[in-house]
Amino acid sequence: MGFQEAKRKALTALQDGKVAYETREAQEKKNLLATGAITFAEAASIIGLTRGHQASCSPHRMDEQLGVWVFRPADWYIFFLDDCVFVSFHKVGA
Repeated sequence: MGFQEAKRKALTALQDGKVAYETREAQEKKNLLATGAITFAEAASIIGLTRGHQASCSPHRMDEQLGVWVFRPADWYIFFLDDCVFVSFHKVGA
């Protein structure tokens, strides 16, 4: 999956409310979407700012068929899997 498709898929998942979260340490600081500190609409707006040069994808270490996306628009860090499981969604430096 390329950048445009990953971005579209993430935006659609947020619009439809069909996202999941990976539980992790420091979730309240590292995943503002999971904690409700930002809304799906706010998250979609932030993801919408991402351009191709601000994104990268690599294979998941446990399942190489699954892509791990990192979006870095402005001062945000967004880390999610192809299936719209959000691992991190926070401001850089937080």
